[in-house]
Amino acid sequence: MTHVAVVGAGAAGTMAALHLLRRKDSRALRLSLIDPETGTGPGVPYRTADPRHLLNVPAGKLSADVTVPLEFVKWLGNNGLPGAGPEDFVPRGLFGRYLSGEFEGARDDRVTRIHRRAVAVTRQGDGLSVALGNGDNVQADAVILAAGPNIPGTSWAPTWLRDSTVFVDDPWRPGALDDIPEGGDLLLVGTGLTMADMACTLRSPGRVVHAISRSGLLPRAHRPRPSSPVSAPTFTMDRGHVLERSVRYIQDVIAEGGDACAAVDALRPRAGVLWAGMTVDEHEQFLRKYRRLWDIHRHRMAPQTAARIDDDIADGALRIHRAELRDSAASGVGARVTLSTGQVLDVCRVINCTGPQYDITTGTDPLWSRLLASGLVRPGPLNLGLDTDPDGKLAPGDAPMWTLGPLRRGNLWETTAFVEIRAQAEGLAALIGS
Repeated sequence: MTHVAVVGAGAAGTMAALHLLRRKDSRALRLSLIDPETGTGPGVPYRTADPRHLLNVPAGKLSADVTVPLEFVKWLGNNGLPGAGPEDFVPRGLFGRYLSGEFEGARDDRVTRIHRRAVAVTRQGDGLSVALGNGDNVQADAVILAAGPNIPGTSWAPTWLRDSTVFVDDPWRPGALDDIPEGGDLLLVGTGLTMADMACTLRSPGRVVHAISRSGLLPRAHRPRPSSPVSAPTFTMDRGHVLERSVRYIQDVIAEGGDACAAVDALRPRAGVLWAGMTVDEHEQFLRKYRRLWDIHRHRMAPQTAARIDDDIADGALRIHRAELRDSAASGVGARVTLSTGQVLDVCRVINCTGPQYDITTGTDPLWSRLLASGLVRPGPLNLGLDTDPDGKLAPGDAPMWTLGPLRRGNLWETTAFVEIRAQAEGLAALIGS
């Protein structure tokens, strides 16, 4: 019997477990799912209980089983939303509940759910040993690392601010927003999807929410009705010119009256191939010059969220600044912050909305530092996630270890969406469970 240990019980780990359990030959499988969280399935993205935090993908694209595409829509109908359709954007917390239900429905005597933190993985004969935070160990024939790097970076924040109670270092940490005063202005650092969620949650009469980023750009909105698709790109993959031709393709679509979001959608199925075809210089240029433009067109807001944000900007409740945080000091209300534009703001809290930090070498989690030190794994290109082969096996490849989801970003770039994680989980189950 093969024993597989899955580290991480968010969406990626749960999908890996589900696909392993659903294989026809899986009776010869034993599975340990390791994660300190009390729940299984939601992880950070889908554990929010705020109904204003909406999925940024229509419900019809989010079935756990690709062969039953409307499974999630059917689940919604049976769980309080009988009118939900495939094109609807529903609260993210509902999808977390759906994933939890799928796991519990598949769970049987083959599965051990361990509510502990994994702190190391070492060789143990032909297999591996996963060390837990309480001193126990789990012996396994194979390990899947599915605990994504979810902690935002804070190196941009002045020392005083980082050490103060004014600073919310991670707004998704349970209880992080509990002590924010009812009144008082706020500063959100970052203008992506996390900022949009926080702006919806923290709006209150008389409060001004300021949001800053170097670009000042906001995610685009999903159209209530999808725009017409554009033709897929046909350019050749000449190394050293992949980025240039990808950018030119999007520019040509726009010049012909097309939609930049539709152009990005047309490139997306080839994103992994395009990323792999780029040189190191092109990767660096993309991250420096084009990443934000890609992100705002690729990771879009639900139409309802975009409408709320537009309304708040129009009435002055939300103010977007193209600026960086230059300085901060204590003030009567909390902090007086100085922006790179010279503007000074008095705010009661500064909230980190910069998103996950994917550089695996800069984190403080002992699991990653010990794995890197052991040589069992190595950083991905540009230190983004972990290095893998095309099947998700961790490099250098001499240990039975795999990963999926955000940890493959350095090799694939586009690997954080649920549809990509679902496909990777199915592939891993076929490799490991056979």
